[in-house]
Amino acid sequence: RLADVNTALTLQPQGTLFTAFSDTLLLPYAKFLLIATRKVNEQGLETILTYLQKNNVYTATTGRPLTIRGLNGLDAAGAGGTARMVSYRRDPSVLKMHIPMPHRFLPVYQAGPIRWEVPGIFRLGGVDIRRPAEVRYTDGI
Repeated sequence: RLADVNTALTLQPQGTLFTAFSDTLLLPYAKFLLIATRKVNEQGLETILTYLQKNNVYTATTGRPLTIRGLNGLDAAGAGGTARMVSYRRDPSVLKMHIPMPHRFLPVYQAGPIRWEVPGIFRLGGVDIRRPAEVRYTDGI
């Protein structure tokens, strides 16, 4: 519902005294597919997703489009196993993904008479929420 989206987008700026606005919305993948394919009206001119991207509090306030993405794992991530929506400001000062060892290739070796392999290695750390007030969970959507 548009009201759920606007509530999530409104509570986050209130929590930061209107110094930051959420510009990204993560939805459970099943719900994202539903709004990406369902039309707003019978004429079929616009999907619910494009309507939400244009008609929300963030876009009305800043003039920039809201980024909406689907994400696996949010279907039962909320309280009591309910669906969860996540809204946040997409900025490295808010969220940071640690990459302690960037991707690099190891030496090429011959794995067969005409087959060569080029192995690679990298490591990923967790996601660090650096400003918790700028990340908002909405459960039960």
